[in-house]
Amino acid sequence: MIAFSRATAGSVLARPVHVSAQAERDIERLHDWLLERSPAAAIRLIALLEESFESLSQFSDRGRLVDDRIRELIVPFGGSSYVIRYEADAAGVLVSRVWHGLEDR
Repeated sequence: MIAFSRATAGSVLARPVHVSAQAERDIERLHDWLLERSPAAAIRLIALLEESFESLSQFSDRGRLVDDRIRELIVPFGGSSYVIRYEADAAGVLVSRVWHGLEDR
């Protein structure tokens, strides 16, 4: 089991980032798959996702807009990438899903 904060905020100006229960399950699944193959890479993945969530707290418009309210942030990782789907408003950021870029979505 991996520990994930449900809300992060790095500064007074940052919006809180909430990670949905589904996104937490996504992250755990991705972490567990990678852990079997490369424990060091699994640790790097979690650190990278945490950094990405922190960046969304300050720059929530950086992901591509996929519809009126939903954005996707592409996070490079090795030779591939991960996708963070989220919504942002004045109250904060909600991460709803996370998946590997090669997964069918």
